[in-house]
Amino acid sequence: MTLCLAWRDTNGHVHLASDSRVKVASNSFEDIAVKVTRIPCEIFPPSSSFANGTGDHQISLGMAFAGNHVGAYAIKESLIEVLGRLQHVPGVTELSMDKIVKIAFHTYESLSKKLCSTSIAEKGICEIFLVGLCQKRKSVRAFKFSTDPTTNSHFFKEILVGPAPHFEMIGSGRNAQSLGANASADPIRALKAVIEDPSRQDVGGAVQYGTCANSDFTIYCECLNDYNDSPVYMRAGLDINGINSSMEHDDLVVAALCFEIDN
Repeated sequence: MTLCLAWRDTNGHVHLASDSRVKVASNSFEDIAVKVTRIPCEIFPPSSSFANGTGDHQISLGMAFAGNHVGAYAIKESLIEVLGRLQHVPGVTELSMDKIVKIAFHTYESLSKKLCSTSIAEKGICEIFLVGLCQKRKSVRAFKFSTDPTTNSHFFKEILVGPAPHFEMIGSGRNAQSLGANASADPIRALKAVIEDPSRQDVGGAVQYGTCANSDFTIYCECLNDYNDSPVYMRAGLDINGINSSMEHDDLVVAALCFEIDN
């Protein structure tokens, strides 16, 4: 279940968007999955205490996935652990997305093979988009990790290359007729159309959206209205505005960046 999109705009920024639906049993689903997320990456010198925030280089990668959520969550949590503590030789190590992606892909491949060797076999497959600022090229780059279900072999490739705009899709919803013939012209609206398509039970919930324009990956909540026409700020299945409203005017609240899809 899922429809996940990646695209590059004419400014060179890379965007990720997804639905929020996840299958929780053979015949049931819930719109609670976090499918667009941030992976902190920090690179330390040889002699370091490895304290967070003290590295030579800090970037936030963006990740989105389609497919088995158990495997994707295991991969995501492992990437947070692995990429959050990298080490380099100043003046020698080439700080490029190529090197970071090789480490990330090894994590993806190792965990995917273990999951696909279980009784769920190819149902454990997930695909991943990984994006981030390349220190070497000084530009945002994007990669896709995939699995061949017939051979349980894994591979990655760089995507969204060449003159912009570019557009990629993963997930079961990529064949939905409601996407329209020109989904790349307005990916967010195209995704929303599939979410609202009653014939596509595999895609649903709030739109998740993030963008990478520099060394940070920024995530936004979808701004919607509830049945009482009150605003809700949806981060997957969680209403951020609802959390703040329940705090009874406390001075500690959850900050949320929001976007709204006009009708």
